[in-house]
Amino acid sequence: MLNNLKNFFKTDYLLVVYMYVNSFFILKYGERIYDGFEYGFLFFYVAFILLLRLLVKKNAIVINDSKYFFVFFLIASIIMFLLQCLLVFGINGNTVQVDRWSALQVFIENILNGDYPYDKQDHLGKTTSNLPSLFYIGLPFYLINNIGLLQPFVFVILMLFVNKASVSNVKKTMIVLLLLFSPAYWWEVAVKSDLMSNLLIVTLFIWYWKSKYSKNIFHNSIMLSFWVSFIVLTRGVVAIPLVLLLFHDFMKLDVLYRVKFLFIVVVFTILLMIPVLITVPSLDYLLIHNPFNHQTKYAPIFLIFFSLVAPFLLSKHSTSIYLIQRNSMWILFLLIFITFIINIYEEGWCNNIYGIVFDISYISMILPFIVISYLFQSDYSKT
Repeated sequence: MLNNLKNFFKTDYLLVVYMYVNSFFILKYGERIYDGFEYGFLFFYVAFILLLRLLVKKNAIVINDSKYFFVFFLIASIIMFLLQCLLVFGINGNTVQVDRWSALQVFIENILNGDYPYDKQDHLGKTTSNLPSLFYIGLPFYLINNIGLLQPFVFVILMLFVNKASVSNVKKTMIVLLLLFSPAYWWEVAVKSDLMSNLLIVTLFIWYWKSKYSKNIFHNSIMLSFWVSFIVLTRGVVAIPLVLLLFHDFMKLDVLYRVKFLFIVVVFTILLMIPVLITVPSLDYLLIHNPFNHQTKYAPIFLIFFSLVAPFLLSKHSTSIYLIQRNSMWILFLLIFITFIINIYEEGWCNNIYGIVFDISYISMILPFIVISYLFQSDYSKT
């Protein structure tokens, strides 16, 4: 029994973290569905996920050898895409108490109008913390009048990557099921958030770049410098996986090459920021109204410092797609988990889980890294 439990945590620890992430959403919204039975919902959810994993494992040979797997995978992907679109169109964003969609919409709208975006209020009366690259990511969906379609679109790209991946059909099946039965994922779709999409784009970039240039990450240095600039200008937290991907190989380059690369990154960064920079009223105004005041206010300084330093130390141990995604997951996990524990100590369990003291949506930042790590994890069970 003990050995079976140890083997489970060795081979399926990602599933444990997955259930941990989703448990917060089960508890918070389960209480609203049926007050007093939220822990019952959590018990049944955990049992269901474990049973699902067992069933997939038991039928591994059938799934891997199926001649029609692509058809089933395609149908499942299309159904999930349509369900996400229905959810996006079916929910009025103005009725949800989450402002990521309107913050992005206000951000894009003001830039297009030539107005400074960081002092403008969204539908909840808050100011945006979006960085410049989100303007480019969100613009196509703003132009078709629905920011929320970003998530279904990114889902399609993810499924294309998964379909092309050189992994077992069982792995691909589990990825679809993990997303299908993730309350955290569907919450992101329902509130039209860009957070999950943003981080999925980062994980897919790392997957693509590490696969294409595995022997020399800096082979196409100009294109890489552009993507580094672009991705960093979405959210500060994306620096974690980027540093894990690049830093160790970066330090192997000669000094002149390093300086050249950093210079090009700075140039691209400035160019990408131009739509925002031309709207800045003054330097003093920028110091008061800027996105960084929002992006760093939720975590203690020592944890922000840890999350900045840890990727540099772990980069030499992040030599594969799996290790980059896994290490990113653990750094984010510790950052969010310790912040949560501190909040519980200061404000109490109920205020953090059921109240508004702690934004549980930040926990879902871990999910994209769990999904990609799961896909590339060594298949100990031979499935």
